[in-house]
Amino acid sequence: MKPQEKQKAIGFSLRKISLDQFAILADSCSAEQEIGFSVTLAYGVNFERKMFRITVKVVFNQDKTSLFLIEGSSEFVIEPDAWDSFVDLAREAIVFREALSPIWPHLLLAA
Repeated sequence: MKPQEKQKAIGFSLRKISLDQFAILADSCSAEQEIGFSVTLAYGVNFERKMFRITVKVVFNQDKTSLFLIEGSSEFVIEPDAWDSFVDLAREAIVFREALSPIWPHLLLAA
């Protein structure tokens, strides 16, 4: 990579980790049947506070019956100059450029 092609580092900080939902949905399960799970990821943006949120929800199930669910989220603040470069006011959206992609695994683990 040429020096002029180096990507600028993006400053961010973790502001909050939350346990949003925790529920035991069934009294028991069968030891003979496999337990499966589904994972849902959701993202949210707070334009005023220059923050974004990642939410992970995991539901454990057995034979089409939900047994247990846990949902957690992490809220991050992006440094102001980088945030401004992500905002697309015409589309009312945040567009994260490739420079942020190396940290996605860390952001998801925090959630």
